[in-house]
Amino acid sequence: MPKKPTPEDMGSNSHNQSIGGKKPKINNLTMGVRYRALVEQVPAVIYTDSAEKIYQTLYINPQLKTITGYDPAEWLSDDDLWEKIVFPDDRERVMEEYLRSYTAKVPSISEYRIITRDGRIIWVSDETRLIRDKIGKPLFWQGIMVDITARKQAEEEIHRAKQRMEMLVTSSTVMLYTCNAFSDFDATFVSDNIYVITGYTKEEFLSKGFWANHIHPDDVAKVFNVLSALIENNYHKHEYRFLFKDGSYHWMYDELKLFKDNSGDPIEIFGTWSDITARKQAEEALNQSEDKFKYVFDYSNVGKSITSLEGEIHLNKAFCEMLGYSLEELQGKRWQDITYPDDLELSQTEFDSILSGEKETAHFTKRYLKKNGSIIWADISTSLRWDNQGKPLYFISAEIDITERKQVEMVREVLYTISQAAVTENLEDLYLSIHRALGNLMPVDNFYIAFYDPEADLLSFPYTVDQRDESSPPRKPGHGLTEYVIRTGCPLLVDQQAFTQLIQQGEVELVGADSVDWVGVPLKMGEEIFGVIALQSYTERVRFSQADMKMLEFVSAQITPVIERKLTQQRIADALEFNLALIDVSTMGIVAYDSSGQCILANEAIARILGTTREQVLKQNYNHIESWRNSGLLESAHETAVTGNETRREIHTMSSFGKEIWLDCCFTYLFSNGKSHLLLTVNDISIPKQAEVTLQAYAAKLEEYNRDLQDLAIERKQAEIVALASEAKYRALVDTSPDGITMTDLEGKLVLCNQQTAHLHGYENPEAMCGLNVFELIAPEDRQLAIQNAQKTLDEGNVTNIEYIMLRKDGSRFPAELSAAIIRDTVGAPATFIAITRDITERMLAMEAEKRLIQLKEEFIASVSHDLRTPLFSLKGYLDLLRNGKVNDSEVQNEFLTRASVDVDRLMEMVNELLDVSRLENNRMVLNWEEVDLETVILEVLQSFRDQANVRRISLTSAPLDISLIAEVDPSRMRRVLANLVENAIKFSDVDGGILVKGESGNGNITIDVIDQGCGIPAEDCSKVFDKFYQVGHTLKKNRFGTGLGLYISKQIVEAHGGSIAVKSQLGIGSTFTITIPVKKGI
Repeated sequence: MPKKPTPEDMGSNSHNQSIGGKKPKINNLTMGVRYRALVEQVPAVIYTDSAEKIYQTLYINPQLKTITGYDPAEWLSDDDLWEKIVFPDDRERVMEEYLRSYTAKVPSISEYRIITRDGRIIWVSDETRLIRDKIGKPLFWQGIMVDITARKQAEEEIHRAKQRMEMLVTSSTVMLYTCNAFSDFDATFVSDNIYVITGYTKEEFLSKGFWANHIHPDDVAKVFNVLSALIENNYHKHEYRFLFKDGSYHWMYDELKLFKDNSGDPIEIFGTWSDITARKQAEEALNQSEDKFKYVFDYSNVGKSITSLEGEIHLNKAFCEMLGYSLEELQGKRWQDITYPDDLELSQTEFDSILSGEKETAHFTKRYLKKNGSIIWADISTSLRWDNQGKPLYFISAEIDITERKQVEMVREVLYTISQAAVTENLEDLYLSIHRALGNLMPVDNFYIAFYDPEADLLSFPYTVDQRDESSPPRKPGHGLTEYVIRTGCPLLVDQQAFTQLIQQGEVELVGADSVDWVGVPLKMGEEIFGVIALQSYTERVRFSQADMKMLEFVSAQITPVIERKLTQQRIADALEFNLALIDVSTMGIVAYDSSGQCILANEAIARILGTTREQVLKQNYNHIESWRNSGLLESAHETAVTGNETRREIHTMSSFGKEIWLDCCFTYLFSNGKSHLLLTVNDISIPKQAEVTLQAYAAKLEEYNRDLQDLAIERKQAEIVALASEAKYRALVDTSPDGITMTDLEGKLVLCNQQTAHLHGYENPEAMCGLNVFELIAPEDRQLAIQNAQKTLDEGNVTNIEYIMLRKDGSRFPAELSAAIIRDTVGAPATFIAITRDITERMLAMEAEKRLIQLKEEFIASVSHDLRTPLFSLKGYLDLLRNGKVNDSEVQNEFLTRASVDVDRLMEMVNELLDVSRLENNRMVLNWEEVDLETVILEVLQSFRDQANVRRISLTSAPLDISLIAEVDPSRMRRVLANLVENAIKFSDVDGGILVKGESGNGNITIDVIDQGCGIPAEDCSKVFDKFYQVGHTLKKNRFGTGLGLYISKQIVEAHGGSIAVKSQLGIGSTFTITIPVKKGI
């Protein structure tokens, strides 16, 4: 992705545009930023390269800095920066691929490493494809770079886990295999130790019919009868003889588990296969001779035990070694003493079944407790010995250590359980699931999870189960064992002696209760350590081994991504709570109602304004609030709900505390997630209203003084003194008012104003404004309204809360709210106007910001979140299946690649449409005018869609013309418009339908009709089809992919030519889109 000259900034002035006829005008800068943000906030680096000059980048979005640390301007100014940061080992390969793609003009996709500004090495997937116009002319290269470091790290971790698992399986004496669940039961997989045990290679064993052909002839019928029964029971184990490579038959113990799909149909059989010839030979020897029995018993490498009817046990050397005891230590012990508590009932049941004669031999698996407290799994074969009179003597058993096999099975089960928990449970339940799952592998009576936050430098313990210590609150890191693992990044197993040595070395100190054993492993994402999982024991009976640490480390590596994903989800949830908190801290009361009138959201400000609680507000339905009906608020709410228009009303009421309040209420209609809502914003205007009442009193007082002055002319001097004193008192009130107060004559000439008025209009003092005409302080577009309201004040005595755009001395503007009253002379004739002016800039900005926030959220969720993620998830699914080798059929592979390519094309189409909108609305669309025969353009467009239409058997025709359709247009733009209309007609036409394109010329204009026989558009939606993001498919309840910008872009292009575009449609009959453009440029 080479870097070259800095292109012209994508964001420039854009036309004010009204959406749906309901939104207020938005300034040019805001409109440009809004649509540019749709491209710039995609979580990937999107760039555009020149199609004419190699290594020339035309645009790159700000996500470059998020992923690489480099600023777009810096990137574009350095021609060699891209080549410099490509990892040296990848550089030659990547540059050759880019040059090949550019020269051949074919798409390219590469995965390589780059070095970020801060020195990190990350993996990226870089895909480019050449964008052409409708006639195939190259326009530009479009590229997208995605950070795939996490995926690469996950792949590497999976590879390492697979190697560890293969090592575990290879070193085991138990063979693992899978086979099909059909009549031949041929093996589909076998572990590598097959050769060591049987002498056969994997290829030989996996060949067709091999397994069945090597079963001892006397055992074939029995084996296949068992396998047939397996289909019904899902699980079985049996023993039979199998021919080894050296020509000898060996007894094999075969344990099988059948897996079925969701429909209950068999999929595959998973089995464990072990050579039990030694065990069989030992059993046979026991039957032949007591002497041989004793010898075999004592010196067999298979665990052997004799259990009296009272439960006392005698074990052979191999069994003692399995448990870690000497023969002397087990002298006088009972079988219950070495059996895992949870398996006591199972063992007793098996013994009872033999004593009762229900069966001669019992085969089962159970757990034993080793001397060090750890657990081993054993496969048990038990039978009962009788004397000559048929009296039972003792049980004799053979025990085979199957701990390794069980661990493999349990690890798989643990990982499956945790992965399921991650999908369905919250963080607390996930930690509990991890704890319980680990309990199947090792003792977990004392277990905890710790997280470390490097930014806050805090160590927290979200989950702790301990027999002695309480859960620790978050704290600064100290010198405990947990901190030691975080510092070193290595797993740790310490007993009391090792712990003492670490203390003496100054590495750690005792934190909490002292333990016998402590084992902990780090939680890592890449090279970053964010926590620890630890186990500890307070008793000599439970000890941990290096194998336990390795197992805990393996499980930790598998569950780390699960925990990290859950923590990320929690952070997202916290962010949503933060947004709700922002509404709560707003000083403006905010309430939302659903379509039935029920309150669904209320912030603390509305409760404070009304003198009630938020809970009381949330219980209300505005249709049942009596004060709403009396004040007219209910009427305003219904008006907004029906018309969709914003309504405002000022009410005078009492709070719950009996306080007199004035409220400015505004209703706004919202449509979100397919549902209608009503938003009410409430501003407490009690203070300015009280000032207004005071001013009215002041005006009334002035009138009274005027009459007194006329009646008391003889006391004029004294009256002047009284008037001056009164004026000083009221002047002080006026000058300290937070609102502008003015007095004018009936012509609008300013007679008197306070300091706040001068401040609002940008004058130094009130004297500088005297003599000005107040109508000149109002924006030209609002002056006629101001004159009408002045007349209304003369007629009715006052007007309140009128909004104007006011002017400052420097020509700048600000929104204001004005209330005015008339002052009359002694005979009742109008004398002067008095007015209060309030700057409502902050209130307007707040309301505009609220609407803009809602609009941005809805557009973003509707047009980006779904349309981006759906093809991305589909694309990832296909690629994962191909990468993991789950699909071996070449035809299916080609089909998946084809679908993936289609998904990429859909994403590129959406991004290009968003870029086009940005250019259109930023006044960056340049028309290349040419004299063109539009009949030729029509035929070219129809030909380009011929294959697509033929797939659905849709005919594409143009009406024969006997007139000229030559006009001055931009041919590529007009081709784009016609292509959009024809493509939409194909989308919404039924199979075997028809599409007709015809043109006419007259009165200096050319008219082109695109007529289809599709499903049609509802009459109420015809006026919306040219709006941004509007998709006809949603109205018709069909799944249509796209941004909803095609017709909007077409309308902009046609209007740029001085023309118009319209639609007529009938449901079930079809639609006709009509383009009208002038023949000559500028007509």
